[in-house]
Amino acid sequence: MQVKIKSTDYAAGHTLGDYIRDKALLKGTKLMCREGGCGVCTVTITDDSGATFPVNSCLVPLHKCNGWNVTTIEGLGSSQSGYHKIQADLADKNGSQCGYCSPGMVMTMFGALQQDKEYAKSKLESSFYGNICRCTGYRPIMKPCMTAVKILRTLHLVLEYLDIASCASKGSCSAIKPTSSWATADGPQWLNPQSIDELRQLIQQHAADKYMVVAGNTGGGVYKNDGPYDVFVDVKNVQGFNAVTLSDDKAKLIAGAGVTLTQLLNSFQDTSKANTGFQYLSEAASYLDKVANLQIRNMGSWAGNLMMKHKHRDFISDVFTLLECVGATLNVYDCEKKSAQQVTCSEFLQVGSVGLIIESVELSARSGWSLYTYKTMPRYRNAYSMLSLAVFMQLDDTGKVVSAPSVVYAGVTDDFVHASELEAALVGKTLSQDSTVQECMTILDKIKCDENVGQSSADYRNSLVKSLFYKAVLSLVKSACEASVQSGGETLTRYPVSQPIPKLDSRKQTAGEAQFIGDIPDHAGQLFAAFVKSTIAAGEIQSIDTSKALSEPGVVRVLTFEDIPGKNVSIKEEPFLIETTVEYYGQPLAIILAETEQIALSARELVTVTYTNVKTPILSTEQAVKAKSFFKRPPDFGGDLVVGDAQAALVNSDVVFSGVVETGEQYPMHMETQVTLAVPQEGHYLLLSATQVMAVMQTQVAALLALETNEVEVKVRRAGGGFGAKQSRSVYVGAGAALGAYCTQRPVKMCLTLEDNMEILGRRQPFRMEYTAGINKDMKIQAIVGSIYEDCGFYDTDAMTDVVVHWLDNVYLIPNWDVKAFKCKTNQPNHTYIRTPGIVSAMHIIEQIVGSLAAKLGVSHEQLREANFYKDGDKTPFNQVVSPCYITDMWNQMKKSVSFDDRSEEISAFNASNKWTKKAITLTPVRYGCAFWPGTSYLTHVFVNYSDASVAIAHGGVELGQGINTKVVQVAAQALGVSMDNIKIHPTSTSYNANSSTTGGSITSDMNCVAVKKACDILVARMAPFKKDGKEWKDIVTDCAKAQVDLHAKYFVVNSEMSPATGGFFNFDVFGAACTEAELDVLTGNYIIRQMNVLYDCGTSISPEIDVGQIEGAVVMGIGLLLHEEVKYDMTTGRMLTNNTWKYHVPMNSDIPENFQVDLLRGHPNKAVHYGNKITAEPPFLLAESAVESISRCVYEFRRENGNTDVFIADAPFTVEKIHLACAVDAKKFIVQ
Repeated sequence: MQVKIKSTDYAAGHTLGDYIRDKALLKGTKLMCREGGCGVCTVTITDDSGATFPVNSCLVPLHKCNGWNVTTIEGLGSSQSGYHKIQADLADKNGSQCGYCSPGMVMTMFGALQQDKEYAKSKLESSFYGNICRCTGYRPIMKPCMTAVKILRTLHLVLEYLDIASCASKGSCSAIKPTSSWATADGPQWLNPQSIDELRQLIQQHAADKYMVVAGNTGGGVYKNDGPYDVFVDVKNVQGFNAVTLSDDKAKLIAGAGVTLTQLLNSFQDTSKANTGFQYLSEAASYLDKVANLQIRNMGSWAGNLMMKHKHRDFISDVFTLLECVGATLNVYDCEKKSAQQVTCSEFLQVGSVGLIIESVELSARSGWSLYTYKTMPRYRNAYSMLSLAVFMQLDDTGKVVSAPSVVYAGVTDDFVHASELEAALVGKTLSQDSTVQECMTILDKIKCDENVGQSSADYRNSLVKSLFYKAVLSLVKSACEASVQSGGETLTRYPVSQPIPKLDSRKQTAGEAQFIGDIPDHAGQLFAAFVKSTIAAGEIQSIDTSKALSEPGVVRVLTFEDIPGKNVSIKEEPFLIETTVEYYGQPLAIILAETEQIALSARELVTVTYTNVKTPILSTEQAVKAKSFFKRPPDFGGDLVVGDAQAALVNSDVVFSGVVETGEQYPMHMETQVTLAVPQEGHYLLLSATQVMAVMQTQVAALLALETNEVEVKVRRAGGGFGAKQSRSVYVGAGAALGAYCTQRPVKMCLTLEDNMEILGRRQPFRMEYTAGINKDMKIQAIVGSIYEDCGFYDTDAMTDVVVHWLDNVYLIPNWDVKAFKCKTNQPNHTYIRTPGIVSAMHIIEQIVGSLAAKLGVSHEQLREANFYKDGDKTPFNQVVSPCYITDMWNQMKKSVSFDDRSEEISAFNASNKWTKKAITLTPVRYGCAFWPGTSYLTHVFVNYSDASVAIAHGGVELGQGINTKVVQVAAQALGVSMDNIKIHPTSTSYNANSSTTGGSITSDMNCVAVKKACDILVARMAPFKKDGKEWKDIVTDCAKAQVDLHAKYFVVNSEMSPATGGFFNFDVFGAACTEAELDVLTGNYIIRQMNVLYDCGTSISPEIDVGQIEGAVVMGIGLLLHEEVKYDMTTGRMLTNNTWKYHVPMNSDIPENFQVDLLRGHPNKAVHYGNKITAEPPFLLAESAVESISRCVYEFRRENGNTDVFIADAPFTVEKIHLACAVDAKKFIVQ
């Protein structure tokens, strides 16, 4: 389909993604991060050369797309035209849960296979390094069909460009052949030079303007505030800019400045194989493969990456590091001086930036030279470098350094490049001698990293400076190295992962047909809302000046707390808009209402806020404890755990140990950010929202607007993930949209940007426990005494302090406890419920305590755990009987099935012969108490239509990707005796499903399945007189219709009917066991989880495939919390620094276990509930503890071998940095022989 676009209709900065969604109205393509980090916006393009590849449509300028074919998810297939095989396979293999990321996954796979039809499995896996999925755990996404078939439909974009000069002279514009200057909508110009000379002339003409030379615009995802620009100069059509050639004598490789990183990588690989002297380019290609992700590399140019380094010296440029190390020369042109020159990359940084153009780069053949590169990242791929090293060196046959090598670091300071002293000292030295290595370490010890560079500590990077160079040495002289140190020179490499009723609507999700709130077409007169945020964390507001914002075209209104007709609260008594006191950075203080989302976001920057009494913020539990910043403990506080005489038990214990354990925050990273569309409707307000708390939102919005509850209706079809964060936190956005609609009487949509979602709304509650534990030599734990602190944020609405101690015992019978719990008040947003809130912290705390006791006692963790397991009939500290108790049987079954003892022996042998690489295998047990919370209820309706006997269900839960709709349909189909295809799920609403509780706590699916079953039983009883042997369902319904039988039934299920009372806090227990094998590179802290086996107590599963998917997704999200996802703040202002996909590191597909196997415990139905099943959304999260246990065991093995027997605690997240520092590597032990 050819689409003609007038260039004057769109601003030069308009993106392809916005055009696809807002103008072409192809809503299957999603938008989320708008920085190229999540992959939901992926489409494929076929460019002028005929090459097809995936790109991030959120970054591609629309004006760059002239003549390209663009394929969106709709172009592959649909329910009407037939699904593409990739769409069908991804759905049928349970690769789609909430579905928000699914179109991007499909387009990435399709585009990668179009780009390289001979993709090896490992390479195909790497193409997904730029796509985030929070639900599935990635494994089921990795196995769809690997055969690309024909494209069904594309958009061929043809822009009718208008010559600016012609328009001005004639007074009217007509479409002409593109020249160097094209008219655009009001705002910046878009220039399209055809030659290098024309490019130079245009830069000279616009020297006084703020201009941007555009190749791929991928830098806009990193530095978002560099604009606005007056002029964009597109180099797509500049002759020679997009070519890679060899010189006539084949001594130089020359790449034009417009060459993309993918093209450069491929040319490096090809050249290294076919040309003498360029073998080092194979390693260069491997290094480029670590830059960002496939979509970014497909559009971003190497020259653009260098220009970003030129403009932002703090940018750690992998391209700069590589090209500088190999001695590449840049051909640059200074438009101001009208002169061309050749410079090195480091010289280029010293050249003035005004009028500067990079035109090409030259790399020389270097026979006999070896290149080794290292990039340390907080996760395996798709992350900024913390510290990088490139070493280019020539050795003779004896291992002697022939001439001055090149040793280039990135991430030391903003200006540090070469280790010059080291380079000079190495000439003539024999690298295979220990004395040479130690001399190098002495020199490198002088290099001191700047604490303010990057996100990792200076201590970590100082250690990496030495250990990375040592890795290079071990690689350069590997054959001369002692066997035990050889593996230290290797980089850990992953191997690809793979591996049974698919979820309802999964094919619609993978085809982009499933509609989310952001996909709903705009209503007539619709406005867009954006919060104005505080820029301090603690202080008072003196004044707010909105005049500049109101003067902006398109801004309709600015709302403050004074515009609220009712109560200024969002949830319970938590303030909505600031009145005077600022409690955290990013707290909402006003709302902009505008004609477009972009206008609203831009206008809020024009609001001027004056603050007074600004204070230093409290940002951690440790700071809160020191400041005595606590919420008051109510008289009926139930958060303490006091059993037995713990103090006396400590005195009588053989071994006593004290320590501190911490667990950090976790951002939920639901791929659909918080969003609500509020529509005024004849005296009441309809809220279409991605919320988990319909009734709460209805109640709170009614109070905010001073309305009766029946004047507000909330409706939800689905949400793009939730994980608990769309419970109370969603009310903020619902309230914002509703207030806007109330004040303007126009529809208002509020959809938070990723940064707003991360800054404004709370994350998982962090916990800290200071403890003392006692144990006897028989390995029986005697007592635990301590204080547990929860960081609640500025309000304690969602605090878990009252209940977290109920999970603190896990599977262990510990007779004496004295634990006090405290709620800390900090200058952070109100932390909230995220999958297993507080529970995973309790699990991590107790397992770290058990581990510390095992270390002090000198026994294995597994032995100590077994010695303290609950047995059937034992009682918990809260006097609840543990029965049935499967943990010992599951533990033994797991040990046998994974050959634990044999593998442990093999690993011991490996560790004994490898000094710098360590392996470990661990077993971790889990007990999760499940409670059907008091007051929980859901209203469900089942309708049978007279006309065609079809069945409709409106249940009281929200589909978040957990598969509630599928399970409900399965139950109804069985109860009614009809096909699942005959049943449809209707949206959940506060009208159909009044008084239904929150979707959360893993109990919603079970309770709604019971409600549906009871409603269906009512219908079956009514239809019984008309049912005869052999009579078809449709005929039965027809007879019921004739008799006017009511074929609508409802059922209101309440918690008390779900499970017999147990006399304790929980209704039943879920057990699990996990075995994990990990491999650690001690010199960097990088690791790979080689294998993970999970045995899960699922009871009798209603839908095994969905449950397995929930288990896998929960485990991987848990791995994120415990190993990756670190939240950092500016300690002075309180601003969250890790507020985007490039700085906050959720697990990617490259971070999951290589071999990931999930088995369900058989033959143990849950007798406490109707269907014999057990919950799966939350308990498996705790099994991720096994991953951190295996990695910390690797650290322990290294420390033990080096004489360090001190106990250490693996605080969560146990990041690459913390892992390396815990190893306490001593550079004096760096040897080769």
